[in-house]
Parts: sequence; C-alpha cells; structure tokens
Amino acid sequence: GADTCDRCKDNLYYNPIGGQCLQCPRGASCLSGQPPRSTAGYYLVVDAATGVIESYRCPESRCLSSTTVAAAEMCGAELDSSSSSSSPTSSVCSFCGENRRPPHENLLCAQCKDGFYEWGGEGVSCEES
Repeated sequence: GADTCDRCKDNLYYNPIGGQCLQCPRGASCLSGQPPRSTAGYYLVVDAATGVIESYRCPESRCLSSTTVAAAEMCGAELDSSSSSSSPTSSVCSFCGENRRPPHENLLCAQCKDGFYEWGGEGVSCEES
C-alpha cells in the first residue's frame, strides 16, 4: 500500500520482500511515495523471488519514459487494477511506444500490437509498410 512507498526517500524504492529501501536502478525514476518508473530507453523488471528491480536498455522508440503525465496515468490505472495481487512484480511501471503491446505482457516492449509489424524500429500497420 501507500504506507510502504512512503518509507523510502527519493532515489530509493521499497522492496516488500526484503522489507527495506534499495537504491533506484539506473534507468528508473524513484520518487518518494510512488512506484519506480522507467526512463526513456529502459524497461524495468522485478525479480519475483527477491523483489529487486533491474533495468534493461532497449531502443527509445520501443521503451518510452513512464515519468510523463500520460504514462503516469496509464501506469496508475495498471497498478490499481493489479493492486489485489501481493506480487512485487506489479509495483513498477514501464511504458511502451506507440502501436506496441502493453508492457505487462511485452518484455522489453519488443512486440507490436496485433495488426502492426516492426519496420525500422517502429510498429507500423500493413498499409504503411
């Protein structure tokens, strides 16, 4: 809940498995009281066994910053819908580029939405390619 997020200061995140604040990984923004959010060109993954957040580089056209208002709103809805789960994997926010599948089902934002295909690093429809 929110009380666990408030335990950590900026640039730290709360690890519910270890019960402690850890250093925010490179490629993430960790603000007090908020779940860690990816920055442009990074995708965040939580190790389900340890609760430790790792960040991975990916093309900026695929992995957008989730610190923008639009991304924060999307992430907030996504986090709210998964709040019944006690899994720490639902406690981070990554944001995929246009025409890409949602990040919770799309590791490194690598897959385009149905009807779109990879072309020059972008997800384009059949008609555009």
